[in-house]
Amino acid sequence: MSKTVVYADQPRVGDVDSERPQDGSEDTSASATSQEEKPESAASGQNHSESVQVQSLGPEELYELGISHRNKYDCFGRIDDIDKAIEYLVCAVDLTTHGDPELADRLTALGVCYDRRYRRLGKVEDMEGSLECDVRAVELTAESDPELARRLQNLGISYSERYQRLGEAADLDRSLEHLSRALALTPDGHPDLPRRHDSLGASYTHRYRRLGEAADLDRSLEH
Repeated sequence: MSKTVVYADQPRVGDVDSERPQDGSEDTSASATSQEEKPESAASGQNHSESVQVQSLGPEELYELGISHRNKYDCFGRIDDIDKAIEYLVCAVDLTTHGDPELADRLTALGVCYDRRYRRLGKVEDMEGSLECDVRAVELTAESDPELARRLQNLGISYSERYQRLGEAADLDRSLEHLSRALALTPDGHPDLPRRHDSLGASYTHRYRRLGEAADLDRSLEH
């Protein structure tokens, strides 16, 4: 890992069964990083073969391939798997037309992968990539869509992460706005309800530490 990144206690939900790790923890999927490298010539030939294969795939196949590499990364921690996941998902998103109902899901998946790599390497461009995907996914989601709460949750946490990295108060306000909406859309008994309370409480704690207002501390304790 090239640098240490400190986060608040805010897990993020992703597509299907994917969740962002608890903030404050390292990416635990990085436990198998000592794999032997393939000889350069063999790797070059494989990369060429994969490049030809990718050019012949449609967005659905590229999406599935990206998810497969993300799952491999989660299991084995090889950075090349998350790199490939992002590569394939970027292609899937680029090939998906604006009106396609699958676009928001593919953007969500890509945002999750950018976040995985940000947690691993700490690069600002990955943080920004994750945030951009989350913004677009929410913009494409109707108010009546049951996925809206999950996507608002992701977006709120992305803004919180950028606040913690760059210190812009406006990002913290946006985080609270989106996390509050996500919580309001979550019914009692929903399995993600405790997680959404935790995320909102963490953002109120950040604002209390910045501004020192007792009302934010009280709201943090409520969640």
